[in-house]
Amino acid sequence: MTILNYTPIDYTIWNPDGSGSNIKTSLASKEWDIWMRALEYQDKRGDSGHAECVTYFALKLLDYVTAERAIVIPAAILHDTGWSQMTKEELGMFHDALTNPTLENKLRKRHEEQGALFVEKLLNTVYYAAGGDITLIRGIINGHDTREGFLSAEDGVVRDADKLFRFTLIHLNIYGSVPNAPTSKEDLAAHINKPGFFYSDAAKQIARIELEHTFKVHEEMQRRGR
Repeated sequence: MTILNYTPIDYTIWNPDGSGSNIKTSLASKEWDIWMRALEYQDKRGDSGHAECVTYFALKLLDYVTAERAIVIPAAILHDTGWSQMTKEELGMFHDALTNPTLENKLRKRHEEQGALFVEKLLNTVYYAAGGDITLIRGIINGHDTREGFLSAEDGVVRDADKLFRFTLIHLNIYGSVPNAPTSKEDLAAHINKPGFFYSDAAKQIARIELEHTFKVHEEMQRRGR
């Protein structure tokens, strides 16, 4: 297994507001156009910065995993926009649903379905055709949380990027006090080698690096009383 030349997120300069400022220079103009059109529909579960982190990790994984960027990056940007199409009541149920697997699965399936519909509308508004396939992007989004197995390398990269968010300080700060959320170092570490959790070895290595860094930074912040 190749050891990655990967540096974890530097939280002293990372902007956690989810605006896209951390990834702007890494996105092509068409990708940035999609990002900006989708921005108002992002992070609707009270998880500010999630979409940006997922897109960031997708960009990083493309350095190590062979997959079509024209599919991966739009799918990563748009993967959770389905939450924006759900009711306030449904969104309000999400944190409680973490202790109710049946309800959680129902909500996740609904946001996947809504996301697939929303993505087609948004991508059609930017005439997305050159190198990108809306059907494939929709297919990744419709099932990215609940599907077993991976449809393709592109699906694997997007879903690995989504899961890597759990290993960040941003995730820990949002979900650290939410019952049943996977936020302990031990629980997260156990997921890394869980069969079928990650698609790529690269994602596993990034997860280990980010996990150690996240808890190092978190412990330092606690010592400083922040």
